[in-house]
Amino acid sequence: MIGVDETFLTLVFYPESDPPSDPKTHKPVTRLNERIEFLVDSWEAARETIIVPTPVITEFLYLAGQFASDYLAELENNSVFKAADFDKLAAVELAALHNKYAPTKSKRRSRTKGTNETWAKINFDRQIVAICKTKSVTVIYSDDEGLTIFAERNGIDVIHSWDLPEPPSDPQMTLEEVLTREENTRATAEGGPTESGS
Repeated sequence: MIGVDETFLTLVFYPESDPPSDPKTHKPVTRLNERIEFLVDSWEAARETIIVPTPVITEFLYLAGQFASDYLAELENNSVFKAADFDKLAAVELAALHNKYAPTKSKRRSRTKGTNETWAKINFDRQIVAICKTKSVTVIYSDDEGLTIFAERNGIDVIHSWDLPEPPSDPQMTLEEVLTREENTRATAEGGPTESGS
């Protein structure tokens, strides 16, 4: 199961937005619109269900401003995306996550230790991760650093916009095939084994 946060939802529904910077090159992600389009086409071809936690929808619609109703209608009419509520199960999961990192009231002040983010932002990210965990999400698409750290710490992989492959020259190739090809190319360049063992 796949999840998305607001940063990725914005890229999907508002491709004209400025591309984020790749932290490795410190330059804007190239061909971002094409990468996103290839990703969404791959989701649709594989009949994936993309979990969109309701806190993500809140943030997305807030940033959409006067166009919020239009984007909400588009989101609801796209069968790939499925809203996931912060329900009782997610609340229990979130409480467990809070206790995991701040198990006693005496440690409440340590909740933001090691980060410049506010407690509200941290709690928001944790709500998203808690919802995703209750929906058996294994990967979240996000460019948010705080969410990335927390999701990976709790067993959910994160894919960023700068990780997305560029569309292949062969239109029949799937996203999985492109990712496998890129992984093998990197392994070969690093002197490691490829999938075929060569």
